[in-house]
Amino acid sequence: MDVKSALGILKIVGSSHALGHIKTIPLPQRLVSTCSSTFCSRSYRRFFSADAKTKDSDSSADLDSSSSSSVPNVVIFGGRGFVGSHIVSAAEGAQKAGKVGEITVISRSANAAHSKPGLKYVSGDALKPESFKDALTGAHAVISSIGAFGSNEQMKQSCGSTNISVAKAAKECGVSRFVLISARMYSAQPPFLQGYFEGKSLAEDTVNKLYGKNGVIMRPAFVYGVRQVGIPGLGWRMRLPLQFLGIPLSAISSTSIGKTLAGYKFFEYAFATPVSAKSLGVCCVSAAIGELAGNADEMQIFESEEIEQLGKNLGFNTK
Repeated sequence: MDVKSALGILKIVGSSHALGHIKTIPLPQRLVSTCSSTFCSRSYRRFFSADAKTKDSDSSADLDSSSSSSVPNVVIFGGRGFVGSHIVSAAEGAQKAGKVGEITVISRSANAAHSKPGLKYVSGDALKPESFKDALTGAHAVISSIGAFGSNEQMKQSCGSTNISVAKAAKECGVSRFVLISARMYSAQPPFLQGYFEGKSLAEDTVNKLYGKNGVIMRPAFVYGVRQVGIPGLGWRMRLPLQFLGIPLSAISSTSIGKTLAGYKFFEYAFATPVSAKSLGVCCVSAAIGELAGNADEMQIFESEEIEQLGKNLGFNTK
């Protein structure tokens, strides 16, 4: 049975009382997961078992080549930031489910004293591979969420050069998969954000060149959730609940009017589908361990709509 037929059966069966608690969604064919019951319902997996056997065998081969362990070890760059901390939480959830082995978080502000069994913090500079290369030994996948705003020159370096440096080092160390947090490539890119988008684009090109089909790009639009923001000069940090903006925007963007307006470049920033940091974290970890099926011949790119849809329907137990 092919995937299209399977989805058709799911839509019919999903309406019965027996499966009333399972949400069936019209996932794009390239996003059909070959995951275990930890990530999606057993009903989905049953219908995709034929495809899963092929994907599972490919995934196993990758794991055997990168580590002697059958559970993939994951390294996260920028895991101390807003998005990065949600990726770490998702990785810990997958670890508890037996889907992820050792988790290593690398950033300049990482404190080894915060390490605990299964989760290690390593201080390293993304632009200086010698400061973190040892931590890549035995890793199956790297997830990079490095990026920042500033001048165009600063953004090109933080979003481009740093991620490029990490991708090259990961490849040299034999890391099998690479997941990059990029950004939605808006139709209208204002001059003051030129360095941001240029840096992200250069990083994407490098991941594609180095990893090809084993590279994954996440392109979220506005990312919402509770964000810790420092107050300059006071040393204070405050919690900024971005979900109060993101959730209403998500509801509007899902309407026909919202989707239409998002197609116009002058309205795209306001109406492009926002993504919760939790959904983004879940998708990144799922992609890192090969649970998101994609085109076997090219790098996978996930846009905002796909990230939000998948994140809500994958069964991670995050904090």
